[in-house]
Amino acid sequence: MKELLDNLRIYPRIDREDMYSKIFNMPSDIEYVLKAMEYLKLPEKIVVKGKSIEYGRPNNVVICGMGGSAIGGIILKDLLWELTSIPIEVVRDYVPPSYIDEKSLVILVSYSGNTEETLNCLLYSLKSGAMLYMITSNGALLKVAEKHSIPHYRVPKGYPPRAAIIHLTLPSLYIISKLLDMPIYLEQLRDTVKLLRKLRTSIAREVPFEENIAKVSAMKLLNKIPIIYSYRPYRGIGYRLKTQFNENCKILAFFEEVPEMNHNGIMGWESTTQYSKILKVVIIRGSKESTEIHHRLKFLEELLESRGVEYLNIRSSSKFLIGETFELIMLLDMITYY
Repeated sequence: MKELLDNLRIYPRIDREDMYSKIFNMPSDIEYVLKAMEYLKLPEKIVVKGKSIEYGRPNNVVICGMGGSAIGGIILKDLLWELTSIPIEVVRDYVPPSYIDEKSLVILVSYSGNTEETLNCLLYSLKSGAMLYMITSNGALLKVAEKHSIPHYRVPKGYPPRAAIIHLTLPSLYIISKLLDMPIYLEQLRDTVKLLRKLRTSIAREVPFEENIAKVSAMKLLNKIPIIYSYRPYRGIGYRLKTQFNENCKILAFFEEVPEMNHNGIMGWESTTQYSKILKVVIIRGSKESTEIHHRLKFLEELLESRGVEYLNIRSSSKFLIGETFELIMLLDMITYY
């Protein structure tokens, strides 16, 4: 298997969608979004089907999307958890919460523009008079946005939704920051571009197995069922990793949050000795790890060791949250790629 991962000739035959380039294009994707956002101008008011929608400071934010189009909202909620008192909710369903009104900002995200659940949320949102913002590449959502001059970000075509994570996350961050008059952390995003370009040099296909943390981690997960644990503000990253295992690797994977899992899920390890050979725990960690969470994870590690279950700690090297977030996403994406 080691030799296979270092054999550069096999990748074009297996990677027919060229996911490698899409993962490695994350730094350029950030630059693309930053450039596009320079031209974003929010209207004071628009009229959609006779209903007036006025843009201003929202009382709450609701992000509607499904699958890969929803994950950006989950990650964004983690990024903004300690930065705003405005509640942010992610809806992966047909119906937004009943409380949305003209003081709500509803962000509708659908890569295809034709996602049934998201379009249904649009209908409810139009009735409420909520401020609308759309993120899409095409389809019915784009047609509605263009017809009624609804502010929107057009995602470049050619991505599977799971690979368009930058395009499905950063425009929402920008619009929320603009309406709430918050700093957009442009310098941190530019530093993130540098961070990701540096990371690429250590996890590229050309980097030999022994020196490539993504290849080594992938090897440890081979023929295993991943059980993923993480905590705020890295919960969205953990959930995304679960879905990347599902979609990229076509394997089962499971995700739980700490400390919630300490009140239920952890009990499952009491009788899993017979399954220890097929399970592998992945713990996603970062600089925002509190003392309480650290102690909980220490206990979890000791429990796993007593049950003979192997685990991986995946950490970020960055010291700022936006950098950590996208560094972990790129690294974990490459682990699922290998």
